[in-house]
Amino acid sequence: MAEQASTEHPAPPLSLLALLGQAHDTLEARFNEQLVTSEFADLTAALSRNVLRWVSATDCRASQLALASGVSKQALSLQIAQLERTGYITTGPDPADARAKKVTLTDQGRRAQALVRRIAAEVDDEWHERLGDGWDTFEQQLRRIVDSRRPSPSSGCGAADA
Repeated sequence: MAEQASTEHPAPPLSLLALLGQAHDTLEARFNEQLVTSEFADLTAALSRNVLRWVSATDCRASQLALASGVSKQALSLQIAQLERTGYITTGPDPADARAKKVTLTDQGRRAQALVRRIAAEVDDEWHERLGDGWDTFEQQLRRIVDSRRPSPSSGCGAADA
């Protein structure tokens, strides 16, 4: 009996979208692994990325956080509500504008923010070590892509590195 030719084809290379998605998933999993073993087990990378990342020592308006993070006000309001329920932030009226909501970190929120920033620095170091001399170019090109799409966060909240 003659052998049949293999009809299996090698998988096509991953698209840029798939590669970036998998890189994001890898990074987020690394964050979540660290968070789940900390005192902040109820916090996720997604929650820290959009709120804790952008709130500085001063109060921030929710609308400023939405602009800085690139997330819709509706989505951000859900994250703010969850972070407030779990004690990371408090919210209150903005004395300068009764229509606006101010977001303030609690002591727990400041500790979580410090941990998230430390994890971000560790991940940067790990990826830098993996990519070696290519790291600077990789980071610069990613920043060019992101900066071309997102407005500069002149939110007054203070941009963070996490």
